[in-house]
Amino acid sequence: SIFAGIEDTTDLARLIEAGAGACDVQLKISARFVCMTVAAREDGGVLLTASDVTPYRTRVERMQDELQRYLDMVGSAGDLFHELPKDPGDVISLYFPRSENGRTTVLEQRVRFPDDCIDPLFDPEGIAEWLAGMIDPKPYRDRFHRVPTADGSERYYKASAVPYFDKAGNFAGFRGVSTEVTAHVIAERALKESEARLRRNRHHLAQAQRIAAVASTERDIRSGAEEWSDEMYRLIGVDPETFVRTNASVMALIHPDD
Repeated sequence: SIFAGIEDTTDLARLIEAGAGACDVQLKISARFVCMTVAAREDGGVLLTASDVTPYRTRVERMQDELQRYLDMVGSAGDLFHELPKDPGDVISLYFPRSENGRTTVLEQRVRFPDDCIDPLFDPEGIAEWLAGMIDPKPYRDRFHRVPTADGSERYYKASAVPYFDKAGNFAGFRGVSTEVTAHVIAERALKESEARLRRNRHHLAQAQRIAAVASTERDIRSGAEEWSDEMYRLIGVDPETFVRTNASVMALIHPDD
């Protein structure tokens, strides 16, 4: 009998009890999947129709595997994704991937656009140019912007997207990814501030040495590299742009009697 290979008869029994016109039930019979429907019930018996849906189930399972693979890769990125219709009105969709117990899900959040997404006080000219360009179906890449926050903290993103089209081929909007770059922005700012402080300190040192008519040199004993202050060049009367420091050139500056 065909039913001998059914692994779980619970759904079949429930289908038979439901009577004629009952919804389809997919059963695994041996290595195949069969969809059964109650066609009629008479004289104490039940007429079932069956169709092999194994190819369909195989395609579905393959799609589910591919979807999960995509979700796993998306979840590892830690970015957010956005869908921006051509005429967004006041609300757009943001998608946040979340991984838990080895499975990745994507949470959708509806937000006001652009109020919740873009701080208009940060680079207003660049933001205005970006938003004005969204009427054209052209990809945009690395659009740098700041996100407004309730607590006033800084959050920066780079957004990239490609246009998408409806079934008729009409431009429908943009779909893309936003990468948070807050840590990079803050680190780059700190580096620039540090470099500025170093330049100021060097300027102050040069001024102090010039006033006191003293100079300084620094030598790396491992590499032999040597650095002179500007005042050192001035005191010995050579041009720092043209003077080449070698043992011979330095010794030539010393008076023969010394």
